[in-house]
Amino acid sequence: MTQSSNTSKHETTKLENTTYNILAALGREADFLYSTIDTYINDAQKANRQDLVKMWNTIKQDRERHLQMLISHFVHRSIGVSYKTSIATRQTGNMLSNKELRGNAFEITQQLDGINYGEHVILIYPNLDSLREIYSQYCRNALENNELVLLLTYYETTDRVRQTLKEIGIEVDRHEKEKNLMIIEDITKTYFGSGHDFLFFLDILNKQKEKRGKNGISVIADMGIFYHFQNKTNKDVLIKFESSLPAKFDIKLKRFCNYHKRDFDRLEEQEKQDLLEHHYRHIRVLHPMID
Repeated sequence: MTQSSNTSKHETTKLENTTYNILAALGREADFLYSTIDTYINDAQKANRQDLVKMWNTIKQDRERHLQMLISHFVHRSIGVSYKTSIATRQTGNMLSNKELRGNAFEITQQLDGINYGEHVILIYPNLDSLREIYSQYCRNALENNELVLLLTYYETTDRVRQTLKEIGIEVDRHEKEKNLMIIEDITKTYFGSGHDFLFFLDILNKQKEKRGKNGISVIADMGIFYHFQNKTNKDVLIKFESSLPAKFDIKLKRFCNYHKRDFDRLEEQEKQDLLEHHYRHIRVLHPMID
């Protein structure tokens, strides 16, 4: 093991040991749930061993809870700092000028199909009603397209997000049970770990996508957590985090960074420009009564 002043790191991955342990456990739990447990249950059913069917189902439920705990802890740890990645080339400057969408929420929903895998998207919305209309329609399309969807919420509770998705006919309970849909509520106790950790987590999701025959991954993240503590340090961390991610990923991933307009407007003009340049596509949702 290589040692730092305060933490030890895994020799191969260079991750902190605590982070590596979480990721390793996450990988094992996911493999067991997606590749193994259903075979055990089917074998027990064929042997007419209801006692074993009950046992394996209980274990499956326990492991599903373990997986959710690991994902929640990991996402809360990894939501925000820098990692200079080499997995993709960042698109900046004049490349962004042709990648802008503007319109009300309904008009934006009609253009979501034009967003391609690999894109790192910034979406600036005027109110929660507009955001709900957009993310619910997008989630429905993504799930119908056989994608994995990870939805990180801050200004809404997970129950409110589930209600929004159910209102347009999404079978939320089924998709969550099948691990097609993960909804995680951010909390004010979030602390900023490593952007390296976040990309490592995406690598695990990508491997699960391939094992399960999924077409891609969509990450929809509310960036409001960065504004919970209103100070310059958090703004710096926000810019640093966004700059650590590529404008285009080299895996079949779409990442949406959602900003409430009032939060985005707290930034200085240069900070706004820097933030925009770190995203491949810009979406500005217009307020129907103001814009």
